[in-house]
Amino acid sequence: MSKETQCKRYDLFLSHASEDKDDVARPLATALVGFKLEIWYDEFALRVGDSLTAEIDNGLARSDYGVVILSKYFFKKYQTNEERNGLVNKAVLSGRKIILPVWHNVTRDDVYEYSPTLVDRYALNTTMGMDVVAQKLVEEIKGSDYVKNILSESLRTRQDDVKSLNDDLITLLKQGSVAIFNKKRHEHPKISVDFHDLELLNGNLDGADLSEANFRGANLQGTSFRYTNFYGATLMETNLAETNFYHAALKYANLEYAKLELSSLEYAYLDRADLQHADLTNASLKYASIECADLRDTIISGTNFYGTFRLPLTTDEAKARGAIYQQV
Repeated sequence: MSKETQCKRYDLFLSHASEDKDDVARPLATALVGFKLEIWYDEFALRVGDSLTAEIDNGLARSDYGVVILSKYFFKKYQTNEERNGLVNKAVLSGRKIILPVWHNVTRDDVYEYSPTLVDRYALNTTMGMDVVAQKLVEEIKGSDYVKNILSESLRTRQDDVKSLNDDLITLLKQGSVAIFNKKRHEHPKISVDFHDLELLNGNLDGADLSEANFRGANLQGTSFRYTNFYGATLMETNLAETNFYHAALKYANLEYAKLELSSLEYAYLDRADLQHADLTNASLKYASIECADLRDTIISGTNFYGTFRLPLTTDEAKARGAIYQQV
């Protein structure tokens, strides 16, 4: 044991059975570290050659609290019982609450049979989820203001990360580096990307994954989007004039008030897309799929619907609004 380890203080000691390590102990320890707590947890504290007994005794002595993960495995282990006894003795000597129980796959009767004195202690339960359990433990140890500050700091960091990612992705879009763009997006699948008001004229984004991206108000005139994925994307008020959406996926995309004059949407998938008030003047939707799309107040003067699949308008209605049906 190093001199530094001997003197180190811990916010809590995490006592658990090894069988509960993967499902409970490790995820909980990781979540607690995320709240910047100093915790004694065997995988973090022990080094090759350390004396297990000496390190556990040191961890118990230098921890302000003890979190015990009560499970059927915990009840049967000699070592976990020794750790619990150490925490009980520490609580008696200090005269304050030290033991913070977390139940895992046990009932009140199970806990009573193991320890009648533990059963009346308010306990957290792993059914709450590790993030909730961790937050409640930190609130008990550090206070609610501490937790609020940590969460606010985490949010600011996340916002900075999202902005940095957006800036990188915009650079890749402008460079036309589609393969690298897709790879970077797929590395961060849970982060929403925001490209509103983007200026990208006559670009080439064939095959890009732009699903659920926000392009509201962007100017993308003349850009090629062949085989591009716009599933669920926001393209409201976007300038898409003279663009090429050949075989592009625009299912559930929001294209309200979008400008699509002279655009080619041949063989595109526009099922359930919102095209209200969009301008499709002289655009081509030959062989496109447009099932259940919303075309209320859509400008379709000169729009070519030849071979369009499941157009939500009758031929007569479409022609009355200026649409055409030409093979060439």
